[in-house]
Amino acid sequence: MDREMNAINYRLLKKKDLDSYFELTEICFKESNEFQRVDLEKLKKTIKSFFNPILKSLFSVLGAKFYYYIAEVDGKIVGATTLSCVKNKGLISAVMTHPDHRRKGIARKLFNMASQKAIEHKKEFLWLDVDAQNVGAKKLYENEGFIQYYHYGIFEYDLNQLVKQKADETSLLKEIDETDLNYIDGILEDIFPKEYWKYKEREKELKRYNLLKRRGLISKIASRKTKHLGIFKSENNSPDSYMILKYDRFTNGYAIESPIIKEKDAHSIIEIIPQLLDLLQNEESKKLTFTFSIHRKELIKNLEKAGFTKAYEMLEMIKEI
Repeated sequence: MDREMNAINYRLLKKKDLDSYFELTEICFKESNEFQRVDLEKLKKTIKSFFNPILKSLFSVLGAKFYYYIAEVDGKIVGATTLSCVKNKGLISAVMTHPDHRRKGIARKLFNMASQKAIEHKKEFLWLDVDAQNVGAKKLYENEGFIQYYHYGIFEYDLNQLVKQKADETSLLKEIDETDLNYIDGILEDIFPKEYWKYKEREKELKRYNLLKRRGLISKIASRKTKHLGIFKSENNSPDSYMILKYDRFTNGYAIESPIIKEKDAHSIIEIIPQLLDLLQNEESKKLTFTFSIHRKELIKNLEKAGFTKAYEMLEMIKEI
């Protein structure tokens, strides 16, 4: 085994390596709940763009740096991981090992290389997402000092099998151009579990809903169409709930993340789903997804009543460095 380990070369990905990198990606994507839903060709195009000098400079100005680490044997990439450095965090993602080269310490070595680079950049935290069913990966990260602080689920609605539902007139879904941040701040405990706030700042979370801050360059770079929506009770002039609807070109679908809806009002989801589907009926997207904390039992129950199914669950893990 030592002779085999010595034959493994670890280094940064170069532009000439992309074909071999994409071969590994296609193999590993077949095993991933999360990435099975990603348009691989669009992802390839995006990864190639990181080697564009102009875009590299732009990301650098925005304070973002990306590192692709690989393991190769006889010139073929058999393992890889990515480190994204943004602000005070290092995000580790796309940890991949070819099935024929597992249990050789490759993932751990790549993981440690990425971790060391984050330390060199003086990041305060390392952060990653892992499939909740991937017990082996979760154990690896726990052994490296990571702790789980957030457990979320992804619920899907297939827009290709659109079933026309009767609209409920007691709740109205409207596009909005302003939000009541004080109101949102007051119900965040309903949206996220206590453990979440040990590592997340409320002010940063609230910025997601500040419409004055959410326009412009970043949305264009992310290639996302965004709509800010409010749920109004028929007699009210202000929304009781808020949602951000985004188009993600990698999955060719629309997504709503952590909707600001009180648990006691979760039934309003059923009431506005027909209106939401009407909003999307002329779009070419295939899926509508809701992503939120798995502790939200009422929201889960009502989404399932509305025809959504749980696709998979993910864990967010973090390590102070």
